[in-house]
Amino acid sequence: AYRLSRAECRKIIYYSKLVLNKAIKFGGSTIKNFKNISGNYGSFQNEFKVYNRENLKCLKYRCSGKINKKNISNRSTFFCNICQK
Repeated sequence: AYRLSRAECRKIIYYSKLVLNKAIKFGGSTIKNFKNISGNYGSFQNEFKVYNRENLKCLKYRCSGKINKKNISNRSTFFCNICQK
């Protein structure tokens, strides 16, 4: 992270806020059994671009990559082998 420029940090902050606001709008993600305070399931998991898509084609326009999965500290991490190194 120390190698990131100020512009790259601003970009991460900007897009993180967009994703978080969208997740709130969709009521969060229900992967297994999450329910919000009103007892409703979230639907943001339907917007995921890489999660749980191991070995499938990347959905980014004109990207020919495929989604990889790595386990880091007993957690699954999914990423495109080309555009999300």
